[in-house]
Amino acid sequence: MSSCGALLRTLIAETTSRPEIADAAGLSLAYQTLAELQRSHPAEVVTLLSYPHVGTWLAQVPQRLDAEPDDAPTPLWADCGYLGWLAAAGGIACLPEGSINVVVRNGVVMLPGIGRAELGPAEDNGHCELHRTQDGALRFTRGTSTVLVPSRDDESDPAWLPLRRLRGADAEREVFLDDLDPFRHLLDGQRPPRLTTAQTRTWQQDFAAAWELLRRDFDRYPVPMRSCLQSLAPLSAQPLAASTSHTAFNGVGCVYTTAPADPFQPALTLIHEVQHTKFTLLTDQIVLFDPDPVCRFYAPWRDDPRPIMGLLHGIYAFFGVTDFWRIHRRADCHRSMQANVDFELWRLQVEGAVAQASASSLLTEAGSHFLNALIEEMCPWGEEDVPTAVRVAASEVAIAHRTFWQVRNLTPDIGRIAELATCWIAQAPGPDVLPPADQVDQRAVPNDRRRLHLPAQLKLLDTPRPKLCRPPSSRAATGPIWRVTWPRRSRCTPRSCTSTRSGHGCGRAWHWRCRSSTRTMTSAFSMTGPRSPPTCARYCWRMPKVSRSSMWCGGCRGIRALMGRSGIHTSRNAAQNSISPQIARRSQTRVYTAPPRPIPTVAAHALASERYP
Repeated sequence: MSSCGALLRTLIAETTSRPEIADAAGLSLAYQTLAELQRSHPAEVVTLLSYPHVGTWLAQVPQRLDAEPDDAPTPLWADCGYLGWLAAAGGIACLPEGSINVVVRNGVVMLPGIGRAELGPAEDNGHCELHRTQDGALRFTRGTSTVLVPSRDDESDPAWLPLRRLRGADAEREVFLDDLDPFRHLLDGQRPPRLTTAQTRTWQQDFAAAWELLRRDFDRYPVPMRSCLQSLAPLSAQPLAASTSHTAFNGVGCVYTTAPADPFQPALTLIHEVQHTKFTLLTDQIVLFDPDPVCRFYAPWRDDPRPIMGLLHGIYAFFGVTDFWRIHRRADCHRSMQANVDFELWRLQVEGAVAQASASSLLTEAGSHFLNALIEEMCPWGEEDVPTAVRVAASEVAIAHRTFWQVRNLTPDIGRIAELATCWIAQAPGPDVLPPADQVDQRAVPNDRRRLHLPAQLKLLDTPRPKLCRPPSSRAATGPIWRVTWPRRSRCTPRSCTSTRSGHGCGRAWHWRCRSSTRTMTSAFSMTGPRSPPTCARYCWRMPKVSRSSMWCGGCRGIRALMGRSGIHTSRNAAQNSISPQIARRSQTRVYTAPPRPIPTVAAHALASERYP
């Protein structure tokens, strides 16, 4: 609240010399109205200015003021009109009746925490008068047109879209389901639609079930959520195979997330994102590290280098993710190899990130105390009962991602590369100290090599072991060809963590691995190493030794990005098997041929850093 007040005063001061903007936006009147409301209803104004999108608005408008003139389609004065919307919402909450002149921005008037009025086409910017009555009705008047809203929750008129709410339990306070505010922190390409009434009911069911799961099994997490979680902003109307979520640094209190597939997903998302929110609030009060914006650290949850602040943010967020899987992997709905790997992998990743932060010499005394508290909390997690196969798989995935990260982001000294490659190929120990490497300019990384999708490979852990059979000789290639076949699992029994929804399954029913069918994949391997093709196929498709075997035979789809970065070329033409390695995609059949030459030297440098023999 104090920071918002300071930013508002700064905005008013900066627009004093720009009367054409201040007058068109009605800044002076809106600011005066809020000041009067604060004297009579201080608690309501604090709640209003703490609304998450107020922070994102206050972060955007000063940037536009500094960048004027800009080429944005929306006039700057229309963006500044958000302050009048806040004043109008405050008047509705605090006073029985009255009128105020507000800005129409892109054809709409948004009342934060209440709803949105559709008054014109998207390119329309202007003004209207908003009148409120004692019975709760709202009337928007613009010229000769009028929109009458009998009550703020009424959805009968398509020109009025009320802001919906979610409730975790009867005794819990409501959380906004905000799919309306134009100043939501949406990333590039994200344009989520307005939810239907049925979709809203589904969000309510999942949110209530997720909250029950949190209260039952994760009792220490709901307490801070009650204090800082104000709204959820949907990023999609339907569940996506690749779910995503984020928070806004300047919009504390809002969690942006795709539609949940089952109740467990919003529970995990809330833990993850509220951890980010808590860390943001903590760093606003306490200095945990010395300022250092250089992106130099390896964050296992990212493919690009991160600064110390980003590293610590991720450590605290994925501490919560690890804790979630530590407990939830024993639940009936997720008692699987995958859930165990999720726990063990994130435990390893967070421990590695903590070690980097501890050795960075950038932490203050408070920062060291904070990190030591996390280390003490995580120490017993290493003694958890985890199957040996899970530990092997998690370790190999961690190494695979670290290898990819080094090849993607570091350029080693070319004068020492040949020596490292020779050691690696000869299975000789690598040097104790690696040659220095320079960081790659992130703008120079091609789009098709920016991401490594290892989670897709992890999902194969729950499939039956593949059957290997010799294919017809007509399919001959450079080396032995082996068909890898395994049955898909039958559709999951409809059940979830805390509730059952018809046709929904356990949250993974919509995923390809839960459908009932049989998948056949043909893989061609031309081995230069000691492993037989069946062994290599097992390694490539079922994870153990994914880094080493996939670098040699091309079986791991996720490492293809590393191969391209390392100079191994790919092609859709399976007939071009004479060129090292070729990868063909035809429908659901993939043909792979292994490189007939040693691993490229850049990849050898990356693997040597992992102490591979």
